[in-house]
Amino acid sequence: MKVNRLLPLVCGSWLADPVMTYPYLFGTNSVFGDSKGTKWLTKFPYALPALLSGFSMLLMCLVVFLLIEETLESRKNQPDSGLQLCLFIRRRLQSSYKHYSIIHNDDVASEDADVEMNEMKPRTAGGQEMAGPSIYQVWTFNVITTLLAQAIFDFHMGAFGSLFPLFLSAPRSADLKHLPFIFNGGLGMEPRSVGLALAILGLIGIVLQFLIYPRINGRLGNVQCFRIFCTLFPVAYGLAPFIAIVPADHLVLSWLFITLVLVIHTTGRIFVLPATIVLINNCAPDPSVLGMIHGLGQTTSALFRTLGPVCAGYMFGTSFEHGVIGAVWWITAIIAILGWAASLFLWERPGK
Repeated sequence: MKVNRLLPLVCGSWLADPVMTYPYLFGTNSVFGDSKGTKWLTKFPYALPALLSGFSMLLMCLVVFLLIEETLESRKNQPDSGLQLCLFIRRRLQSSYKHYSIIHNDDVASEDADVEMNEMKPRTAGGQEMAGPSIYQVWTFNVITTLLAQAIFDFHMGAFGSLFPLFLSAPRSADLKHLPFIFNGGLGMEPRSVGLALAILGLIGIVLQFLIYPRINGRLGNVQCFRIFCTLFPVAYGLAPFIAIVPADHLVLSWLFITLVLVIHTTGRIFVLPATIVLINNCAPDPSVLGMIHGLGQTTSALFRTLGPVCAGYMFGTSFEHGVIGAVWWITAIIAILGWAASLFLWERPGK
């Protein structure tokens, strides 16, 4: 999970503004540029990262459409045009074996598993399948509070994901400062430096994920991990804007503060994100509604991870205009505190 976040950050930063970054390839009288450089990349300096992102999304759509099988019980036996197209392509590529039809062990095992699952479904005394809880019974207090905690978490995570690069690349301000709260500006970093900072974020996450997370989660459990490490987010958001106070010529000190904020935030994310996924799974009142609960969780996550950057971008612009760059960070910190408060109402069923 951390690797797929690290690579796009590095690639995006290296591909941004290629006319300035790689003048020998895209600049004036270069490999791909004429006397005025590569015009379309000069006009759209962030086109290459966007195209790479679009290609990745297209590739993902093709994989999902052609290779992913349905897992929902009520839809398993429905025709799947994507799988049929994939089978057609495979047959065309393996035309040398067109006279034979190979039965794979996986297919047989899958059919046997379906039979076994059907036999294991709970039934009444008359042999009929037992009905799961109604839609109203699904909305238990634990489900609602778990989704609320996830919504707040995803909101401020999405906000941080857009705020931090904006803050790093925003120009420094010469406005008069009235510390500790009235100051403005960012760090004025170039895209490569921003990418390096975000790559540090990913590397820290990878190290913590492998070395520290399993031991601490095994001792504390999911709920306690969620509650305890949620407290790190307000600290990170509260400290972040003060990096702008460090003078521009003190690069080492600036990077020390950047790394400190990233370590605090990444540590919280490493422990809270997996706990959120497990808690969403375990809050289901009945196994028959796991699919519905997962759907609600994914919808909630997608919605609030979209709202977070939108709201954060608007608040960042407003804070910058009014000369108080810390306002957006401190509002985000308050939202993170509300997420911690919601976590106090979470609980797991015994044995989970």
